[in-house]
Amino acid sequence: MALFNLPYINHGEAPLMIQDLVSYVRLALIEAGHDVYVGPFVEPQAINILIEGFSEATTNILLAYASMGVKIVIIASEVVTGGTFNDFKTTDNGAARYAPHRDWDERYWNFLKVAEACKTVWCLCREQLKGYAEVLPPSWLHHLPFGYVSGYGEVQQLPPRLKDIDFIFTGSSTGYRERIMKELERKGFRIMSRKHVLPSFFRANLVARAKICLGLKHYKEWKYSSLLRNYYHLMNGCFMLAESCEIPSVVDDYIEKADPDTFISACVEAQKRPDLGELAAQNLDRYRQEVPLKPLFAALLEQSLAT
Repeated sequence: MALFNLPYINHGEAPLMIQDLVSYVRLALIEAGHDVYVGPFVEPQAINILIEGFSEATTNILLAYASMGVKIVIIASEVVTGGTFNDFKTTDNGAARYAPHRDWDERYWNFLKVAEACKTVWCLCREQLKGYAEVLPPSWLHHLPFGYVSGYGEVQQLPPRLKDIDFIFTGSSTGYRERIMKELERKGFRIMSRKHVLPSFFRANLVARAKICLGLKHYKEWKYSSLLRNYYHLMNGCFMLAESCEIPSVVDDYIEKADPDTFISACVEAQKRPDLGELAAQNLDRYRQEVPLKPLFAALLEQSLAT
């Protein structure tokens, strides 16, 4: 048994953007038999697991801790592209988050500094490993597995008679996504999307009211299926309909997908089905049986933290 700490020192006073991933890693560590703290600071007596996103000030703090022998693991969530993060050169003005800008460059170089010091990086997406291996030794890199873990679900699904939201989308807004939701709205459906990042309690109550949870690409050429969103909806027993992507997530076999070119019609057809809740429950039960997390996570800890 070891003591782990999940600090959000680098994510501000209200780290809502990372709440799902922190919750997942915490539960995985507990299921593996370890003790876990969650808090704002690095704990020198623990193995500290931080989700990437380092300012210069935080980088200097982490380098100081690493120089004292404090164990630090980085979870890498972004895509390495030609000497920076996320340089996808999108033409969609609504996807400004993924347009080239100085913040990604600074974040990338700070990540490299911390990675050089801690020498342990967990990548969310297996396909990310190749890009990271171009700038870091492959022996430092590991894939963070996803599987069924007890206690993750937070949504208490409402009965069909109380599901008054036809479609919900819980991700950020882009022009591409807005066009899809407006088209569904024009067809007479009630749509719910977030204007701000919601605390998990409020999000869970909205999701419980939804008939269908959407998985939308950032923009037309976007390649990556959203692992964290897909996992959240699967594990909460939601019926999810997502656009098919060139690079699927590791849970895509357990959610419903449709081709982007026919996605609107697939949404319309899905609303006609009376068994959405049953299908979602069947997908979750199959996932529980086929992909238990415990052995996968035990292997990760053994491979990445062996001394």
